[in-house]
Amino acid sequence: KASGHGACPVCRSDFDEVWPVPSIRSHPEGWFRTMDVDGRKALSRQESLDALEAVLPLSRRRLEQFLEAQWGTWDASGSGDITMWEFLRPGLGMLAVILGQMDQLACRLVPDLEDAGNWFSYYAGAKGFLTQEDLLRGIMQSLEFEDEADSAS
Repeated sequence: KASGHGACPVCRSDFDEVWPVPSIRSHPEGWFRTMDVDGRKALSRQESLDALEAVLPLSRRRLEQFLEAQWGTWDASGSGDITMWEFLRPGLGMLAVILGQMDQLACRLVPDLEDAGNWFSYYAGAKGFLTQEDLLRGIMQSLEFEDEADSAS
């Protein structure tokens, strides 16, 4: 956790604290609670899109298409939100699908951040430059945060 005052580089919202994001693989409930920024105990479509952007190395447009294609399956209750149960639901839940996508995309191995040239090429793609979103996604996906439970052990 870090404190101070700043603004989100993506949405420009003000913030006073920064917390590490729990691993979606080892602490999915903590990850869900972190992505539930409005605290309603459910992920809206916007929260889901923002959450997906943090873990899948896809463009915003592809993430929107992916979210649209999966939403009806994930939102089993038809409420318009993804509850913790819908997130954790074995096989068809948001978590299972995200982890499957992460595993499929892992065959496109993300270069180590220390390998600057390959890292840049991976996130810049054919356009040859990094947008702010590309840079943030790349850094978030390259750095592995541990939550306090992992740090204590």
